[in-house]
Amino acid sequence: QARAALPAQVSLEAAAGSIGRALLVVEALRSGDLPLLREAMQDVLHQPYRLPHLPGMEAALEAARNLGGAAALSGAGPGMVVFCRRGQSRAIAEAVQAAFRAAGVESRAWTLRDSAQGAIVA
Repeated sequence: QARAALPAQVSLEAAAGSIGRALLVVEALRSGDLPLLREAMQDVLHQPYRLPHLPGMEAALEAARNLGGAAALSGAGPGMVVFCRRGQSRAIAEAVQAAFRAAGVESRAWTLRDSAQGAIVA
């Protein structure tokens, strides 16, 4: 359902804005600028269409953002990704899971650490 919810066409403004935000994501990750990352992860191309098909997701995203996380729907869902400062992950995960629980959705959370090494192609 979430994949089928996307429109066949989007406005030039929405498409151009999305490209700009993708570039901001790279810069925010490079510089460690979490407020910029929060702004860059605000999506208008797919999230508004998919959120109605994912119970609890909008509240979960808001819960993460309210605690300082940079949050977005991951793909078509039902997963999400949240970037945060060290020490915030437990509180954010608990708030996100509480939002899903309130919507009657079971969820799991994983906390991953960043790596200064980056991706390796072997």
